[in-house]
Amino acid sequence: MDAERCHAPLDVPVACMELAIALSARSANAGTRPFTVQCEFLPHSEGDHGVHVLYVNEQTGTAAWVFWRDGKTDVQVKYPCPETDERGKICLLCVGHPTGHVWPGRQPRPVKGGPSVARRTGPGLVG
Repeated sequence: MDAERCHAPLDVPVACMELAIALSARSANAGTRPFTVQCEFLPHSEGDHGVHVLYVNEQTGTAAWVFWRDGKTDVQVKYPCPETDERGKICLLCVGHPTGHVWPGRQPRPVKGGPSVARRTGPGLVG
């Protein structure tokens, strides 16, 4: 399944992790060095890349995501994508994600009529 992902890399700045931790209201250490992640979306040529970096609320499924494009990064707390497959499993990406859905243990599939780029409205909870 991972061969189907975008895989665009990002060295997540410590400041992004500090913001993700602050938005999650958790007590954690962001570390002192950037760490490398890869885009979790399916391959795409437009819009932001994105990666989930920290769960915020296990009950609602909200998570801190880092989005990047053209050297700029943004941290947002996002709800999970509400789409489910025929087994009742939810998509592993955030609400409003570009490209296709990603299911646990399955190949990704395209979004029919879905958005072409992720919506960005700045730090905070985005639904």
